[in-house]
Amino acid sequence: MIDSSFVERIQELAVGASGPKIIDVGGVPHSTQKLYDARPKEPEPAPIVLSSLNGLVDYVNANPDGLDLSACVVVIHDPGRVALYSKLVGVHRQRLTYAEAVAPAARSIEHRLQQFQAGANPETTIVRLKTWCTDAGDRDRVVQILGNLTDEEIKTLVDDGFTQKATVKSGIQVVAEVNVPNPVDLAPWRTFGEIEQPTSPFLLRLSKGPQGPVVTLTIADDVTWRVNVVDAIWRYLDNEIKSGDLKILR
Repeated sequence: MIDSSFVERIQELAVGASGPKIIDVGGVPHSTQKLYDARPKEPEPAPIVLSSLNGLVDYVNANPDGLDLSACVVVIHDPGRVALYSKLVGVHRQRLTYAEAVAPAARSIEHRLQQFQAGANPETTIVRLKTWCTDAGDRDRVVQILGNLTDEEIKTLVDDGFTQKATVKSGIQVVAEVNVPNPVDLAPWRTFGEIEQPTSPFLLRLSKGPQGPVVTLTIADDVTWRVNVVDAIWRYLDNEIKSGDLKILR
């Protein structure tokens, strides 16, 4: 009969053989197994999620949770998200998130830009321009052109990538040809309401479709407006936040 202590010893040896070892590979120490830091992490608070910059400013200025703001930092991640973080804490060097502001318009802007680029009839495009864009830039001019397009056809006389001509109604019975501007400056809602919505160039194209005119709008510069908005958010927060010790990064 095999003694129980003998079995236990075999189990100990098996466990030891399967345990991690440090071996030398080309002068670099390697572990035979992946190791995990078992030390507990700092408990993370559920961040307060706000939908405006004013909400974030009010939270910081009131400081209801008694945070050490001199040890915190505000990070402007992009035109639609700003967050308040702690300094690095704990053995795992965590950065806790206390609050963040997320612009409602930023959640849908990519979908809306795709809808513009996919193309639609003039009436649908006018509705989108009126509801998805502010009245800045060339919005009203584009709406006027689209609202007067003849139902029969788009007659392209000149198309060099910059200029088109379209047939439009200029009176009760008078039909005229007008230049279609390109690019056009539009200001879709895509950042916080406290910040002036930035304009950016869009390529406006008119074409004939099976059901009538088709209008497409393609953004021509998707970088510059983002930089300008981040700068505007920084200026707004720097002016509105009362704590001079709180760092704002962009």
